[in-house]
Amino acid sequence: MVLFDNKTHDEGKRAEQVNKLLSLVDEIKKNNNGQSYTDDMYNEIKQHTDKLSKELEELEAKKHPAELESELKDKLHASFEESMTLMSNAVEKKLKAAVQAQEILSPGTTLSLLEDMVDYARRNPIPTPRRRTGWEGVGDSLSSCSIQ
Repeated sequence: MVLFDNKTHDEGKRAEQVNKLLSLVDEIKKNNNGQSYTDDMYNEIKQHTDKLSKELEELEAKKHPAELESELKDKLHASFEESMTLMSNAVEKKLKAAVQAQEILSPGTTLSLLEDMVDYARRNPIPTPRRRTGWEGVGDSLSSCSIQ
């Protein structure tokens, strides 16, 4: 159904369509106390739109802190793992150097020293940190910092 034919070249048809449009506008004005639209309708739609926008902003605001906290935890955990790997590699290098030096000085005791170290490492593994569930302990570590 075509309400208005904008492509017509027939002047009579155009005039008829314009009159039909103006009569519809007049009828709407009559039904709305002389206004072509009501402020109530506009205000209701605006309030609904504002409410939806506010709800969306609240959802976004709630989402971001949780994501940031999770991202920070992951970065801290990765940093700890990297530090532990670097320390482990450094200790391993020092241990190899010590074993080589010991081997040069007294070849027979190197094997027993190495076995003792492996046995100690098995009995006393390096603890991995527990994953924090919140910000506990952050204030303690920050309070020991001094700004100069």
